[in-house]
Parts: sequence; structure tokens; C-alpha cells
Amino acid sequence: MIKLLIPFIKKGLRMSQKINDYLEREGITKTAFSKKIGIRKQRLNDLLLGKKTMTPDLAEKIEKASKGKIKKEHLVFPDLASCEKNESDRDPFAFNTFIKEEVSEIRKMLTDQHSKLTEHILKNGK
Repeated sequence: MIKLLIPFIKKGLRMSQKINDYLEREGITKTAFSKKIGIRKQRLNDLLLGKKTMTPDLAEKIEKASKGKIKKEHLVFPDLASCEKNESDRDPFAFNTFIKEEVSEIRKMLTDQHSKLTEHILKNGK
């Protein structure tokens, strides 16, 4: 099960790094930023630590609060940034490719986990 979660943990770390980099670059405290986006500081900390997941609504608030310096798409889909050549030159086909690759990766992980679980059950009878 842990192996199944590793890609999602990595994505959460990339998302939190984007927010932390922004806060540091702009000289904004977590307390001030959490107030600006309308959440408790503890929730922001939980997001940055990967204990809470990013919602599309919160991602939109963060994008507005950062005046577009943090893109909501990058918070919800952290790997999307790698699909873009730069902020002003987006490849319209890259997003579809990105989604297909993500779905394929998840499908493969689930298939592998299912096979291991089935093998374990057949071997141990439980």
C-alpha cells in the first residue's frame, strides 16, 4: 500500500514547494497567507506537510491571493508544470498527454498491487 502512495506523496511535496517558494520569495508569513486565503494556519501547514489534500476551490483562492504567481492547475496537478514550455506558452496537447500518462501510471500500480494481493491470498489463504 505504501508503494501505491509514493507518487501522490511526491506530487504533494512539489505542490508544497511551490507555495513555500512563493511565500519566501514574497516575504509573506504562513499566518498572513492563511488569513488571505481564508483558512486556519494549521490547515495551511497540513497542506504543506501533505496531511491534507488540495481542493480546486482552495487552489483557486491561492492563485488569486498570489496574483497568478501560483497557478491553480499546478496545485491540483503538480506535474502539469512540466507540460508547459513557460508560463505564457502552453502546449494544448501536453495536458492530454499528461493525463493519459498519469492514468496509465495509476492503472499499472493498481494492477501490480492487485496481483501481489491475489498472490498473497492464494499463498496464505487469507
